[in-house]
Amino acid sequence: MVVNADARTLEVANAGHHPVHLLRDKTDLEVSTSASGPPLGVFPDHSFITEAVELKSGDSLLLFTDGVTEPHNAQQEEFGVARIIDLSRIHGHTPAALIDAVERAIAEFSDHSPMFDDFTVVALRAE
Repeated sequence: MVVNADARTLEVANAGHHPVHLLRDKTDLEVSTSASGPPLGVFPDHSFITEAVELKSGDSLLLFTDGVTEPHNAQQEEFGVARIIDLSRIHGHTPAALIDAVERAIAEFSDHSPMFDDFTVVALRAE
């Protein structure tokens, strides 16, 4: 992902993770779905397609690994993408607040069970 603050653009290539989520006016727009490819390093000569979008003031970007969506509750339900998007609609105006809200929600959802997968959340906001 390359963010050009001066040009107000985002360019993304997806190497095996969830798409980047762009929240604009509380609407979730998945970015990088057409630029999706295999995980880095699997195919040494693979070239990735990129997708570019213009960033507008107030846009929020949310990136996360599958370790964020896969924690389970007592009924063996996954936390999932929809819960993350719901949280971003509520807390997306402040990246730090969004990350804290995601961490708290997953801990409560999974009854504070230890997580054994990667857990990465990145949140950005265009001013």
